This record gives sequence, structure tokens and C-alpha cells, in this order.
Amino acid sequence: MTGTQLPIGPYLEAIVSADAPYIIVVGPKGCSNTTQIPLAYLQAGNRVLVTEPNIGTAEFVAQQQGYELGNEVGWYRTTYNRNFSSETDLLFIGQSFQLIHELTEDFDILVIDELEWTMQQSMIEAWAWKEIQENTSRFQKIVVQSSMIDAERLSRMRGNAPIFQIPESSSASYPVTVHAPGDSILLDTVRLVREGYDILIFPSSLKAMDDLSHELHSLKVDADIHLYRGVQYRDEKKKKWIRTLNTTRSKVVISSESLEWEPPLKPSPGRKLAIIDAGQESRTIVIDEMLTHVLTPLPKARSWRRRNRTGHYGPGIYIDHCPVVERPEYPTPSFLHSSIDELVLRLASVGYEVHELLFAHKIESRSIERAQELLRILGAFDENNQITEIGQAMAQLPISVRNARMIIEAQRLDVIQELVTITATFIRGHLGAPSGGWKQLVSTERESDFVTQLLLEEKTRGMTHSQRVEMGINAKRFSLVQKTRRRLLRELYLNPTENSVYSEQKRGRIIQACLAGLVDHIFWKSGESQQSLYTDRSGRIYTLDSQSIVKDADLIVGWPTAVQRPSGEIIRTIYMATKADPSWIDPVTSRIVVERINPHTQPIQPQSVPTAMFIEPSYRQSETGIEEKGRRKPSQRAESQSTNPSSQTDDGPVSQAALEALLRKFNRRV
Repeated sequence: MTGTQLPIGPYLEAIVSADAPYIIVVGPKGCSNTTQIPLAYLQAGNRVLVTEPNIGTAEFVAQQQGYELGNEVGWYRTTYNRNFSSETDLLFIGQSFQLIHELTEDFDILVIDELEWTMQQSMIEAWAWKEIQENTSRFQKIVVQSSMIDAERLSRMRGNAPIFQIPESSSASYPVTVHAPGDSILLDTVRLVREGYDILIFPSSLKAMDDLSHELHSLKVDADIHLYRGVQYRDEKKKKWIRTLNTTRSKVVISSESLEWEPPLKPSPGRKLAIIDAGQESRTIVIDEMLTHVLTPLPKARSWRRRNRTGHYGPGIYIDHCPVVERPEYPTPSFLHSSIDELVLRLASVGYEVHELLFAHKIESRSIERAQELLRILGAFDENNQITEIGQAMAQLPISVRNARMIIEAQRLDVIQELVTITATFIRGHLGAPSGGWKQLVSTERESDFVTQLLLEEKTRGMTHSQRVEMGINAKRFSLVQKTRRRLLRELYLNPTENSVYSEQKRGRIIQACLAGLVDHIFWKSGESQQSLYTDRSGRIYTLDSQSIVKDADLIVGWPTAVQRPSGEIIRTIYMATKADPSWIDPVTSRIVVERINPHTQPIQPQSVPTAMFIEPSYRQSETGIEEKGRRKPSQRAESQSTNPSSQTDDGPVSQAALEALLRKFNRRV
């Protein structure tokens, strides 16, 4: 099918010829705007940058047009996962504000695909609009594409930008019937299996996915049941087979939101596809000055898109279990209701403050103040809210600010491998299964869940999948932790095959590095209760996570979590706890800590602040390799575009001169 025959085809000429610096395209999933709009601008003689992290999109476009991947069409996902050259005129790039900031002078058109107002997208959109308004960017146009935005409102905020509306009928070819929900998702699933449907289910959370799978297996439902958490890394692309799987029995696919964005599920021959939607999603919002997980109703726009996941290969049905009648029309950025510390830090790393950009959604001043306070505590900002060298280093890491602070401190203390393992478990979750059988592997550890995770990873590293399961390890999570660990090591330009080796000599340094990111999360035992109850500085009561091995600790540091039950009750838990001693706390921020525990305690005397940074190898090659403008052209990068991490062997700290040059680059406004 040619571009003109695709659903987006009739609109391409008008979109490309529109005389406006900002263009809005509203189209349903499947109308081919992701590939055809960038191609249309490319064929009009422009260099085009597209925020589309799926490598398969670049591969499809290159194959479709007869281009060699890496030449005319390329992709750039991370600094170690990329394929482009000086000849690349159409580049599909991960949704990274800092990557796009680096490439702004090399492209004419910026296409923000599937705009959903994530933190990264919001930063990219607001920053690019300011650059165009001030005529300080090579970008001539910004094109945003989505089926999930309030286009009229956005148009008014962006100079009455033209809107191109692609009809919904261009996406699905067959009718979709909406059915009333039954008593539960489980009962609806059982009924539809008996009626011979293939079923795609969108539960409200990952835990709900696992619970539903367990219930269906317990009932011995006559169906092939599959969990689908999505394609996160290139080596997981094999999971895409599930979308075209043909089975003799009904297939039930229990999916995260991934299949909401990816190509539709294809039913087996002779069957129809039913969609069962929980109508809710788990979000993190601030309640009582604390991040809390709550269930919120899905916006109507996302419900509509999930409904349109069927009807592509035949008639389908849609069942919505949302318990709330009043629902928002469009999604709002989740970070507006939670924490914006990462946004504040990343903007500061390129010389901007939040108030300097016109965001499409208002950011409350209290949210900015909370973020600045945390960044000061972590040493990323100074007392005047100016970014420090530590902050610049943290901003380069694709992880939360707390985990980034741990990694920076680990570099100083020479326990980087160990902290990468701990960070991976922070991101992916505890390696032990709920059964608790794993505790026999760490029977002598009583003071630190950090150390427990290191020991579990080390002791089960050489085991098979079945052996890990037998020892009480969550084998699937172990695999995810290993993949995340290798990815982080590549991001740090360290050997991804090198393993951490725990020793008691490293213990104090490991814990100190962990505390550097949790320095304000200190809890002390509550009263004389036999239960593991702890109190924070605001008087809130917490219990230790059920997987914690910490015993008889009067003072602990850990990661607080909170979950709001449907009744409104909030359950607070401390995750990854470690018995604490004030002398272990990062000297830079110990004053804040001891004042919160006991205002009469004398703070520890500060030591020198670490300055080692993890930076892209192209900036390590020579001190003179950084241009005065702080940016290299793709042709200058070409020799360092190898995707083989083993070719990048310089893992040592940069020289002070190169560090200062890099800091000048980051502090410069484009």
C-alpha cells in the first residue's frame, strides 16, 4: 500500500505545506501517521527528527523506501543503542529530552509522536516551542501527533496552530459492540471463553494482571492464557508473536497498557476478539506530602482507544468495568500529581528553570519547591537552587534522581558494580518470591535489605531457572534485574558482563552509597510495640515490607511506599530497609538529616564533594574534542556510532579540564 492509499494519505500534502511553526495531527492508532508524516517531510527536502523509541519503526520505513538502515534512515535509542550516520536525514529517537537537545541544530522538523504528556514529552514540547518562538533553534516546525490530546486547547496555547483531524473510521474496518459489564472481569472472561471468543484484557495494574492469571489457572479455564508486559528491549521483540498467535482453544491475553499502543491483537481463524477493560489505572500522586499509589478512572480518550483495539480483523465487542461515571475526557500528565524532581534537574542541566518554559499544563509552585528541596538535600542543587557538579552528573543517568545520587556516590566509594545491582532491584523489585524460601541463602544477614539483594543475586547467578524457583527466587524478576543491570552498565560505559562480588570490606561503603539517595528517608522505631512499626518526621506510621530481613533496628533508612485502598485507607510500607547509623550518612547532607532526627545533634563535618561524571565516550576522546558551541555534528559522531559496548573501553574518570568543558556545555543555553 502506497502512502497516498493509507488512511493518512489524503492529508499529507496539506500537513507538509501548512504555513505554521506548530502543527497538530489528531489520528487514531493505525492511521500510519507515525511513518508517513516524517517520510512526507523527508521527501520535501527536510531533515526530520522523530520521537519514536520503537526500533522496528525505523526498520519498517527503511525497508519500505529501499533505504539502507543507518544511512538515510536511522535510529538513536540510547548512547550505546543506535544506528545512524552523517548521511541520516530521518532519525527515529528515544523520548529523551537531553538527546534531542543535543541534536537540535542538525534537523529541520521535530515530530513528537503519540504525544501523551509524559514528563520527557512535556519537556521536549515546551522547550522546542520556546526555541522556535525565540528563533534560537534550527527546527522550523514542531509536529505533534496523538489521539489523546485536547487539540483545541493546545492549538490556542501554540499560536492557533492548525489541527488536522484523521477520522476514527480510518482505523477499524468492522463494527465494535459495547456490552454492559458483568459482576467481575473474571466472570466476563469465563463467559466469553465459553462463547468461543479470543480475549484481550487490560487490568488496572501489574498486580491485578498476576492475580487474574492465577484465578483463571485455578479455575482451569479451557483457554490458552498469556501475560503480556510489552516489548521493553530489543532482545524481547520475540514477544510480538503473541499478537498473531493462532490456537485451537480460545486465547486470553492479559496485557499491560503495552497492547494499547502496539499493533492490534489478531484473533485466531474463526474467532472474534473481545476487549475487557478494567477502566482504571494505577497512578502515583501526592497525598499528605507523600507519593501514594491510587487507582484512578481511565480518561475517555484512552477508553476509546482500547475499544479500537478490536474491529480490525472482524466484528468485536468491548466491555468497560470502570466503576466511575464521571471521567476526564483527556489524560493529564501523571508527573503533575506526583514528583517533578527529575524534570527540574534535567532542565537545570541545560540551563533552564521551569518557569521559563510555557508548559501545556500548569505546574504548581509547591511541586517546584518540593523538587528543589529534594535536589538540595541530594546535593544536586546548592542553597541558591543552582545545579552543582553532582547534579550535572545525576542528570546524565536515565534513572530516578535518588538512584542517580546513589550511583554517583558509588563511583566515589569504588562500589559501582554493587550499586548497579541494587539499583536494578530497586527498579524491578525484590528477587525473593513471597514464599520466603530464599531466606536460607542469607540466613546470617539481619541488618540490610540492600546487602540481601546483592547476596541473592550473587548466590543464584549461576543457577538455572528451575534451580532459582526451587530456592525461592522469583526467576522472571531475576532475569529482568539482570537485563536492567546490563543496560545501566552500558549507560555508564562499564563492562556489562562484569559481575559484582560482595565482601564485608565493602559493606560500609555500599550502605553509605545507598544512603546518599535516601538521606531524607529516615525512620525510627515507634514505641515499645512488638510489631515492626516505624515513624517518620511527620509522625506517619509505617510497617516494614513483608520481605524485609531487618530485625531489632531502632533507626532505619528505606524507601517509603503508600497505597490507597478503595475504602480510602492508606497503607504505608518501608521497602528496602537498612539499619542506620548517623555516621554513615552522606556528609554533604548530614546536617539536614540530624536536624530532622534531633536538632541538638552536631552535624558531621563535610568532606570533599565527588566530581567524577559518567559521560558519552565521544566527549572523552580528547579535551579539545568539545566544540565551543558544545555540540558535535552527526558527521563528527560517525566514528563513534558502534553499537558494540565492548568497543567503548574508557571507563576511568575524565580529566578535570574535560569535566569543566563539559560542564560549560551543559550550562550554556542553546
